[in-house]
Amino acid sequence: MVRPASLLLLILLGCTSAPPPREPEQVFADTLRKYAEDGDAAAALASLDDLLLKRPEWVEAHVARASILLSAGRKAGALASFDRALSIRPKFLDALGARGLLLAELGRTADAERDFKTLIDAAPEAPDGYLFRAWLELRDGRYSESQRDLAEARARGPGRWQDYHNAGAAASRANRWAQAERNFELAVLLRPDHADGWFALSRAHAALGRPDQTLEDLDRADRERPRDPGVWYARGEMLRSLQRYVEAIKAYDRAIEFGAAPIMYSGRAQACACVNDTRGAEADFAIALELEPKLREAWVARARWRSANGRYEEAIEDYAAALRIRASASVLRELARLHHDKEQWSLAVAGYEQALRICVEPELRPVLEHDLAEARARKK
Repeated sequence: MVRPASLLLLILLGCTSAPPPREPEQVFADTLRKYAEDGDAAAALASLDDLLLKRPEWVEAHVARASILLSAGRKAGALASFDRALSIRPKFLDALGARGLLLAELGRTADAERDFKTLIDAAPEAPDGYLFRAWLELRDGRYSESQRDLAEARARGPGRWQDYHNAGAAASRANRWAQAERNFELAVLLRPDHADGWFALSRAHAALGRPDQTLEDLDRADRERPRDPGVWYARGEMLRSLQRYVEAIKAYDRAIEFGAAPIMYSGRAQACACVNDTRGAEADFAIALELEPKLREAWVARARWRSANGRYEEAIEDYAAALRIRASASVLRELARLHHDKEQWSLAVAGYEQALRICVEPELRPVLEHDLAEARARKK
């Protein structure tokens, strides 16, 4: 019979013993899964580097490392990892395609084309090599050649566009906009009549700060699917961001004509406010909030407009309505600044303190601390 003290020792040893080591394949799979969830490139690369120290010839790990480096904007490191993978397995198709696209971005057109030709030779029945080469030829203005390659790609993979569109959507959700752009570009090359593809590409271009391309994409989406209210609303938003307010209002008009939604009235109201159309702005904000009383964006936008026009009491009411829907540190600060400007120091201090309690934006915290210190000093 085991004595109580010995039994306790065995229990403690059982609780503190290390778990059995995981197989490298399981670590590899877990690393990629975790990276897909949290986007922590540094942690993923550290894990892959550890695996490659033990298995330096692991081609898939080199390619995964290259892909993560590329997502992080570290193109030189990504190229080195692709080179390493292909030195081990020269006909690794995924690595050939990815390296070719990267080489094209780096201006090494001849090297990129060589990779795409190798890809075609290795898998002549697959669409990807033809597609990548067509993309490269279009970039170089070689339209006749690109059309031949696109015809080959479409014939070999009539449904392949969906894979690229889905990959672009996944990259968008992770805010990896350069990857999203490339995948959506390839998708619309294969399926140029797909309005949703052009619309998705416009979002990627907008996120990357390319307004002219965004508007071109929306024009193409409208040609492929006329009278789509979402396309015209997106166009209004882009034009408003470019301060082209009269054009934006016309775009919102079309969106509302084709399928009115509360957010469209809110966007048009903000454009009207920027051209000093007070009556139009007031009417559109009212319609938006009547149709959707919990449209927080409209409450905040109207509060800012009213504040800028000296309508402080009304602005405070709008901010309060927005905060009842969802509190955020940035909106709380805007409301506190209204009290601050009116020298209502107790209310300003309370607002800044509340904003600090819920602040999750590192860059906003020092701003709030400065504002709070100033309000407290003025309150005394």
